Amino acid sequence: AKLLAAARRRHPGDFLTTVALADVCVELPRPRWDEVVAFRLAAVALRPDSAWAHSLYGNALREAGKAEPAVAACREAVRLRPDAA
Repeated sequence: AKLLAAARRRHPGDFLTTVALADVCVELPRPRWDEVVAFRLAAVALRPDSAWAHSLYGNALREAGKAEPAVAACREAVRLRPDAA
């Protein structure tokens, strides 16, 4: 996790590093959903046309107990890539 955090500081615009940091937070014994949501939102900001990024963001919001924004994020993912729904 420290290595990924250092990589993100050096390359804040790196989409895959941002996604990986969120993945690390998810895998913690007690996931830090606020951090996961923040990293997923950063990934959406880096690639706003990525259905995958919106889907991951929606899932993180759902896990954080934020149902309405989660639904909106998932709808955006479907809008961007209806064939993957």
